[in-house]
Amino acid sequence: MGQVEQALAIAIQANVPVALEGPPGTGKSKRVEAIGRALAKAGLFDANVGVDGTVTWIASQNDPVDVGGVGIPERNAEGRVVNVARLPASPELILAMRHGVLLFLDEISQCDPTMQAPIMSAIQERRIGVNPFHEKTRIAFAYNPVELAAAGRLFAAPFANRICFLKDQPDYDAWSQGMMFGWESAELGISLLPKDWEDRIPEVNALAVGFLNAADGRKHWNDCPKADEVKASGPWPSSRSWTNAMRLYAAALASGAPKAVQMDLVGGCVGDAVVTKFFAYIEALDLPDPEVWLKDPDKVVVPDRGDRAYAAANGVVLAVKRQSTVARWTAAWKVLVRYLPAGKGDMAARAAEGLFREDVKPAGAKKVPEMTQFFPMLDKAGFFKGVRI
Repeated sequence: MGQVEQALAIAIQANVPVALEGPPGTGKSKRVEAIGRALAKAGLFDANVGVDGTVTWIASQNDPVDVGGVGIPERNAEGRVVNVARLPASPELILAMRHGVLLFLDEISQCDPTMQAPIMSAIQERRIGVNPFHEKTRIAFAYNPVELAAAGRLFAAPFANRICFLKDQPDYDAWSQGMMFGWESAELGISLLPKDWEDRIPEVNALAVGFLNAADGRKHWNDCPKADEVKASGPWPSSRSWTNAMRLYAAALASGAPKAVQMDLVGGCVGDAVVTKFFAYIEALDLPDPEVWLKDPDKVVVPDRGDRAYAAANGVVLAVKRQSTVARWTAAWKVLVRYLPAGKGDMAARAAEGLFREDVKPAGAKKVPEMTQFFPMLDKAGFFKGVRI
C-alpha cells in the first residue's frame, strides 16, 4: 500500500472528511473505492450497500435541492400540516443516512458554487436538516486540480477548512501490480485502527498547544489567507483544522504510520508551511520518557525550556491515564512536585488538574502530601469549585 493510500485509509477511519487531488487518469476514484471495499471487508462499512460499501455521488450532476432536500408535509389526524420534513432528493445521500457506508463525492471541484454551502453543512454537521448520517458513514472526495478540471472551480475558504487535502502520488509499481494481478491488490495492507486510538488525542493536543504557545507558533493558530483565494481553497490553519489535524495525527501514531504519512495528514489540514514547523518543533522538544520519570521521580530533571517542561508534565499525566494505578498516580504527584523548586510550578499545576479527572484518577487513590503543595495555585485559579479531592 502506497503512502497516499495509507493516509486515505487513516483519514476515512478517523472520520475526518478527506479529499484526494490529482491530475486526470491516475485512478483516484478507483483507489478510493478500493479502500472503501477493503474497509467494508474489515467490518467498518456495510458491504451489501452501494458498491461493496461505497456509495459514489457526483456532486457536479446534482442541484442544491438534491442535498438540501424537498419539503414533505406531515399531517395530523385532522389532515392539518403540522410539520414540513426535509429529505434529500438524492438516493445516494439517503443511503448514507440509513447505512454505514463510505460516501464518495467524486469530481467535487466541478460542482456549482451554490452546491458548496449545502455540502459544507452536511460534512460538518454530519446531517442534512434534521436527518443525520449513519454513525458509521464516512466521507471522502476526489477531484482534478482547477486548471485541469472541466469547468473547475476553487473551493470557498469555509468549505476547504473542513477537509484534509491529500496530493495524489501515482505509484508505478502499484499500478503495474494492479494491471497484472487485478485492482483488488490495492487493498492489501489496509487494517482497522486500534480500538483505543483516540486515547492519543490528548497527547497530541498538548503538542499542538505547546507549538502554538511557542515564540512564533501563535500566528499559526487562525491564519486564513483572505487575500489569496487559491491558498484559501486548500489547507490552512484554524481552530477547526487544528482539531482535525490532531485527530489524524493521533490516528496515524496509533496505527504506526511512518512520519511521511503523519506529515501528509497534518499538513493536509493546516498547510505544508505550518506542518514543517510543527514537526521540527516536536523533534526539538526531545521529551523525556514519562515512564522513566514515573519509575524514579526523585531523579527527575525538569527541562529548562518552558514548552519542554509543560509538554513533559502533560506526558506524565497522559501516561497515567493510559495505565491508571494508585502507585502510578501517586508517582505522578511526586514528579510534578519537582517542578516547584525549578520555578515552573505553574506549568505543573496546569498538568496536575488532569490527575483529578475521573478517567485518570484510579479507584482507591487518596490525598498525598505532594498534592497539597499545588492547592494554593489551583484554588486561586478556581479549580476546586465542584471538584472532589
